[in-house]
Amino acid sequence: MNLNEEFRTNNEDYFKEIHFFLNKILDYKHPIIIIPHESTDLDAYASAYLTKEILTTLKKGDFYIVMPEPSQELSYFINEFSLQDFMDDFHEALNLTNRKFSIIIVDIADPRRFINPKIIEFISKAEEIFVIDHHASSSARIKNSLSLPLSSTSEILLLIAEEYNILESLCDDRKLVNAVIGGILSDTAFLLHANQTTFYFLSKLTKFGDYKRVYSVLKGGKKDISERIARIKGAQRAEMFRYDDFIVLVTHVGSYEASVASALVSLGANVGIAISKKKEKKQVIYRVSGRSTGRLNLGQIFTDLANEFSGTGGGHKSAAGLKIHGDMVQSEELLAKKIVESIINKIKAIT
Repeated sequence: MNLNEEFRTNNEDYFKEIHFFLNKILDYKHPIIIIPHESTDLDAYASAYLTKEILTTLKKGDFYIVMPEPSQELSYFINEFSLQDFMDDFHEALNLTNRKFSIIIVDIADPRRFINPKIIEFISKAEEIFVIDHHASSSARIKNSLSLPLSSTSEILLLIAEEYNILESLCDDRKLVNAVIGGILSDTAFLLHANQTTFYFLSKLTKFGDYKRVYSVLKGGKKDISERIARIKGAQRAEMFRYDDFIVLVTHVGSYEASVASALVSLGANVGIAISKKKEKKQVIYRVSGRSTGRLNLGQIFTDLANEFSGTGGGHKSAAGLKIHGDMVQSEELLAKKIVESIINKIKAIT
């Protein structure tokens, strides 16, 4: 049995799910808008890019990527590799609001987590919402979902391309390949959370892309001064909780929650939690970002908390997000306490 045959055998159930899911999209006759999560990171960008190219290859139709808020790291990567920012797509998609269309959201499992008014409008007017994501989610309302427990959403799209025998032709687009390599590297923490599927596809992608340059750009990527300040202030404000050799750092910030949470882990925490208090439509919202070294499943913890507080949330072992309305908790401090208790109780249970 060669590598391709072994890979297909090991992923047979995934390929069945892919066919069932994609057939519904391929049968759809109207335009499709592809939306990655807000503060779009490299895996979300690469996944949206891949989704559009796969659909363009497999069917006739109009496909648009709406990505109004790229993260600072993504903007830097786009500039370094002269990639598309898809702003033309965004402007063309604005003309669809009086027509029939559907949406595919990628690298995010719950459409309720969007806060951008224009994206919320798109979602409210869409005939169908499809989800492609590798995170666990608190949402049970999405019937058209392809959620596979892989290391990145990019890998799910690569599975689709592999199954439909178009991966090699897609790899003719060197810019796409570099974006996907970057998405995989960033979402696996430079292969710390990689699995067999990750290495299988990287072995193919590196033949067409510039792996060394992608790696170098990601490692040396510049952060905006405001993000650097947020990371420093987040570390200064952090409160430490400990169970044996397991350390949780919790902090409160105004923005850059994900980046700050990652910084706390880089300082030595097993789990870094960054909480921000925001106002959306005159309502108080708590947004929480968590990062971990992978000793427990942070995504499942955040999913459970989202269900408990009627919020939205989820993720995977090493990265998760949570959004809770302010009227569901008495204070930011009590929310932090509840999150820490959930984490410590879980680590007690598995050690």
